[in-house]
Amino acid sequence: MMSCMKNDFPEQGRMEIDYEDPALPQSVRTLKPILYREDAESYCCILGPDPEQGIFGCGPTLEAALKSWDDAFQNHEARCRVVEERYRIVQVIGNLRTAWKRAL
Repeated sequence: MMSCMKNDFPEQGRMEIDYEDPALPQSVRTLKPILYREDAESYCCILGPDPEQGIFGCGPTLEAALKSWDDAFQNHEARCRVVEERYRIVQVIGNLRTAWKRAL
């Protein structure tokens, strides 16, 4: 797999699409991931420094790659909501502990 770093990425591999196209997923229209042709059989999308740290999707067609990327984005967004909720719970517990200690 080729490097997906924005600056390391070969310009000739990148593909241009109309990010205003209403047929695209909202996440693609908003975040505008880099789209490229990895080889003769696959298209890929990435937002971030690399596939491990960023949001990444691949597929045999442009549409499949965009769908794969959108699915990865939705999964990432859902995980972030879980982390935020857990953080809020920890804050509430901390506040209750503080209030409890003051009441003693």
